[in-house]
Amino acid sequence: MDRPSNNDMRLFRMYVDQEPNGCWVWTGRFSRDGYPTARLGGREQQVHRWSLWAHKGEPPQPGWQAGHLCHDRALADGLCQGGTGCPHRACVNPAHLSWQSPSENVSSSDHHKRRVTHCPAGHPYDDENTRIRRGRRECISCDRERSALRRTRGESEPRIDV
Repeated sequence: MDRPSNNDMRLFRMYVDQEPNGCWVWTGRFSRDGYPTARLGGREQQVHRWSLWAHKGEPPQPGWQAGHLCHDRALADGLCQGGTGCPHRACVNPAHLSWQSPSENVSSSDHHKRRVTHCPAGHPYDDENTRIRRGRRECISCDRERSALRRTRGESEPRIDV
């Protein structure tokens, strides 16, 4: 990808307010999920990701995400609850951003589902009863119950030879 143009940099600076905490708050448009967006580099894109690319270069691997370090710090200090209303989503300061793998980025967030301690059937999400599949927690007890039910159904149905 080419370096950012002067017009892109001028537009970027025009919509940034610097806060006392060091965050560069985007004052332009936002996507439905609360991240800043703008037409930069000839296409619509997330501004925090563009800022990290423009100031620090390409991600180390394809698919890596721009993680907000300011959010991670605020979360650890109990100053931020996360979610779409998180004020740190608006931060585009490259000093507050870093390239992270998707799993690093998710693990550093406080997603509301992370606070759920039991599956819908009431089994605990703990080390013995939980597996991660496709980035989501699965209850091993519920999986065993579903498998047993499938086996039972399969045995009770008559076999038809054609």
